[in-house]
Amino acid sequence: MTDDRQHVIDELDAYVHGLLDESEAAHVERHCSECESCHVELEQARRRRALLEEIPMTEASEDLIQQTVGRIDGRLARRKRFRKRYLQTVLGLVAASVLIIGGLNLHYVNLSASPYDLQVLGQTDLQAGSRASLRVAVFDQQTREAVAQVPVRLLLSNRGKGEKVELVRFSNQK
Repeated sequence: MTDDRQHVIDELDAYVHGLLDESEAAHVERHCSECESCHVELEQARRRRALLEEIPMTEASEDLIQQTVGRIDGRLARRKRFRKRYLQTVLGLVAASVLIIGGLNLHYVNLSASPYDLQVLGQTDLQAGSRASLRVAVFDQQTREAVAQVPVRLLLSNRGKGEKVELVRFSNQK
């Protein structure tokens, strides 16, 4: 509520419609009896209310009511379909994620090292046009013995260009 030094213009419509409690209504009446500008505004608020009361009340047509209810129902149905699709999409993505992560986990759990050890022996600096040698040996990791008749293929690859050159292909011997 405002004190006596402030205007009560913002409270006049509520006063005219009887929405203020007794103390607020008494304050508005007292202020309007002392303040000419608020008294003029109070009279205008009373005229607005009188004009509103002169307008005959009408009911909305049945067609308007049905259209409004239909639009509300349509909006609710669209919202329900959207939520259902959204939930299905999210659940599908979660299920796909679980399957992918589970599959990767299963793959990595079942990984094991090769029972063979491939050793490439050769010079540390190979120069073009030199007589360089490269030796390849395949060993059984458990027995540490050389394994015969293992197919070996050596490739030189340029990952930047995606090129691969096969240097040699053979089966080693003990």
